[in-house]
Formats: sequence, structure tokens, C-alpha cells
Amino acid sequence: MRALMVSGLLAAALTTTGGAQQQPVTFARWEASAAGELERGSAPEFRRPAADVGGRDYRYEGLVVGGLGLGAVGAWIGSQLRDACPTEPGVGCDSDSVGNAITLGLVGAAIGGGLGYLVGRLSSKAEPVAARADRVPQ
Repeated sequence: MRALMVSGLLAAALTTTGGAQQQPVTFARWEASAAGELERGSAPEFRRPAADVGGRDYRYEGLVVGGLGLGAVGAWIGSQLRDACPTEPGVGCDSDSVGNAITLGLVGAAIGGGLGYLVGRLSSKAEPVAARADRVPQ
């Protein structure tokens, strides 16, 4: 109770003392005369990275392939795992291979999907022929 009261008082003190920062004014006014000095094509061309363009890499394909691949491997390994059974006579051994297969399959799918997404993000796709034809110099 005491910690809650102290944290409430501290929060109230911080919000009422004007502790907020003020943003500096960086853009005061735009002058139309400055726009006349620019010529078409004089500004440098900035290209956006492939991640901003969207769909120009293999991230989703890697997600699917990695998730399915490592998910299947994990499910197979989980189905092959057997618990150690007691060696005493009359004690049954009930191994839950289905539960192990599901658990390791989901873990493998999560890890494989994540790794596939990262590898696919690093692999860029070739530009389509139609997009290259649009940029023919005139």
C-alpha cells in the first residue's frame, strides 16, 4: 500500500512540474521564391529500400517454406521420441508420441518460419520486365 502511495505521489509530482520537453521549431516559414531555384531533375534521386516497396523480396515465401519444413521435421522427431519406461514387471509404459509430435512440430514451425522470413527478407526478387520497360529513357 505504501509503495502504491509513493508511486502515485511521484507520478503526480512529475506531471505537474512541467517536466515535458518542448519541441524546437525547425520549419518557420516556406518561401515561394526558393521553389523557383529548383530545376526538374536537379534534386538527388532517393531510392527506397526493398522492405519499404513491399513484395520485392522472398520474406513470405521463406516464412511458408521454413515453417512447413522445420515443422514437419519437428513433428517427425517428436513422434520418434520415447519416454524411458520403468523396468519393473507389471508397470506399463504409456508414451505420448502424438503429444510430442504436435509440440515439437509447432516449435519447429515457429523457428523455421522465423528463420525463413529473415533469410527471405535478405533475398531480393528480380524486377519484373514490365516495370523495367516503364523506365526507358526518353
